Amino acid sequence: MDRLLEIVQTHLSGSGSVADTAAALYCHRNTIQQRLNRFAELTGRDPRRPEGAALVVLALSVNRLPKK
Repeated sequence: MDRLLEIVQTHLSGSGSVADTAAALYCHRNTIQQRLNRFAELTGRDPRRPEGAALVVLALSVNRLPKK
């Protein structure tokens, strides 16, 4: 799951381009597509779509908040 989150975070923090994400992570772009598809299957949110990306960014931001 950590690698999947790394791919999603890199994808969202970059240009949103699968090719750019693949280059940044030294992966084939088909691998990135497959991982983004898997993330969408698991969460019901596709980070390649604007509404999915917004919700994923929000969830990742909340997850980084300090825990009490």
